[in-house]
Amino acid sequence: MKYLIHLSILLFSCLSFCQECDEVKTGNFLLTDERVDYEGEINRNDTIQTEINKKTGHITKGTVDWIDDCTYKMTYRESNSPMVKNYIGKSITTQIIRINEGIIYFKCWMDGIDFIAEGQMKIID
Repeated sequence: MKYLIHLSILLFSCLSFCQECDEVKTGNFLLTDERVDYEGEINRNDTIQTEINKKTGHITKGTVDWIDDCTYKMTYRESNSPMVKNYIGKSITTQIIRINEGIIYFKCWMDGIDFIAEGQMKIID
């Protein structure tokens, strides 16, 4: 009986968490990273993400493929940023850890590059 209660609580928690990610599949978000002095506005619909670097005005666009309810892969398609142009055709995977009071906590990584980062985005829409 204890096992069933624990299993029910675990399943309910998972379902609640996954439903929570639905609110960030589309919308507008603010991504800031003080470590690299970056601020960008992200606009996302179900399949396209556009990111505007607020300091330089550079625009990057990519296609979004949801792997599961809380993980997506964004493939860079075009950019006028000299730094991002090197990543056209490559993908970055983002896993949403949790959402709390309009703040999205995530970790992301890029295949083929020794890179894992954690960060936060604010829901602005």
